[in-house]
Amino acid sequence: MKHIPVKEIMISLEDYLTVNQFDTVKDAIQKLQSSFKLDNKGIATGHTSLLVVNDKGHLVGLLTIRGILKALVMHEESKEIPSNFLWTLFVSKSYKTASEIPVRRIMRDRHIFSIGPEEDIMKAVQMIVANKVNALPVVEKGKAVGIIRSKDIFGMIGDLIDNTDMDEME
Repeated sequence: MKHIPVKEIMISLEDYLTVNQFDTVKDAIQKLQSSFKLDNKGIATGHTSLLVVNDKGHLVGLLTIRGILKALVMHEESKEIPSNFLWTLFVSKSYKTASEIPVRRIMRDRHIFSIGPEEDIMKAVQMIVANKVNALPVVEKGKAVGIIRSKDIFGMIGDLIDNTDMDEME
């Protein structure tokens, strides 16, 4: 397979959601929810993660929906539920408190997994599979320039298969 740089498939920073590391989980939830749209079957589609940046615009992490849910569950598990307490009242108060946590406390650190825009797409595939993640921040000179998601790579692979002459592969 020919060399395909990550930058050809990545979503640029201008087209992806970002949040500041000092914003709250509530801010992150609102940004993610603003990207959701219902398709013709009523199924919500939208971003499943946000790039986390510092005040200088440098990438410091990635925050996923799973990370937010995990933080909410962990916050809830750390509390003793009074037996005479209304469950819905407890949950709403607990989640409200958890939603004030700064994003930097629950994000995945960018130094763990990121890739450069000139790297080969196959390196991105290897990193995604090896690290059990669905997206990699794309970083150039310490600054986020975009994100590459497994579903975008998968779509590209499907297009390559459809457009490849089987004689070329032999």
